[in-house]
Amino acid sequence: MESFLKLVPEVGSPHGGTIFRPNLPILQRYLLSTAIHLGTGTCLIAGFEMIHGSATLLALVALSSSPEVWPPVMDNPWISDSLHVFWAKRWHQVLRQTFFIYGGFPGKWLAGDIGMLFGTFFASGMFTNVQHIYWGRDSSGS
Repeated sequence: MESFLKLVPEVGSPHGGTIFRPNLPILQRYLLSTAIHLGTGTCLIAGFEMIHGSATLLALVALSSSPEVWPPVMDNPWISDSLHVFWAKRWHQVLRQTFFIYGGFPGKWLAGDIGMLFGTFFASGMFTNVQHIYWGRDSSGS
């Protein structure tokens, strides 16, 4: 996937770029953007599963952990029938508790249920912003 992305200027760099190449005819433009989208998504899912599987194997073999403590990290996200099901149930929930602790619970303390909702999204946004700063992008994402 990385070799494929290097063939498309600006895509795959920390500073970003568009997967829609305006200089290509429309059919080629959409074939390229679809291939990048599907390939990147496949790599993300495979990466999550590989890291989780490795940690699970280490915990089970070396630490005598119980398999029940290590459920699958994702639940077939491609069979979701709504965005709610995708984000709430089928996509990984690795950082869910972190976002609740650092945003949702303080938000609930300040403003009830709506505060929990906004606090959780705020914590998620701050996590993304820290990633942008780490990769040398400013907070506007440019």
